[in-house]
Amino acid sequence: MNELQSNPVFYVLLIMLFICFLLFMGVGVFANIAMVNLAKKDGYQHAGKWIWGSFISCITIVGIVFYAFVFSYYMGELVRYKVGEHSGWKILGVAAIGGVLANIPFLQFVSIIGSSVIFGFIYYWLFKRYVEERDAVIYAVVSCIIPFAAPFLLFSIRNKEELPNQQEKID
Repeated sequence: MNELQSNPVFYVLLIMLFICFLLFMGVGVFANIAMVNLAKKDGYQHAGKWIWGSFISCITIVGIVFYAFVFSYYMGELVRYKVGEHSGWKILGVAAIGGVLANIPFLQFVSIIGSSVIFGFIYYWLFKRYVEERDAVIYAVVSCIIPFAAPFLLFSIRNKEELPNQQEKID
């Protein structure tokens, strides 16, 4: 037996890695169910294939990037009433720029803060379509401060009807 494998710390780290993987998959499943339901209610019937397909490809690093881009695109499309035409591509561009800036040592902090603020507004606009404004602010702030809460909050609104005061959508 290898010296590394006989060390109990190795097994503890392996179990922790497996638990993190399971948590990632669980959070992803909640996020995907919510995003697919919201996108289908908004008229994107093909969203399920793209979102679930990109989620399955998360086994690789390239798949994780692809999943982040697909998820960002549909987030943008769901708030097109505020962002305007081609909102999915705009939000996808913001996510891509944030990802690139996060890898530049002196700009990491700026990238994290900027992305949090921008996606905070996106979450707010999305939540505002389905819950009262006060709750939308709370949901958006919690989603920015605790990123793992966002999929569960999206999941909680997936079956709600759009509020009547959000009829200013751009078609």
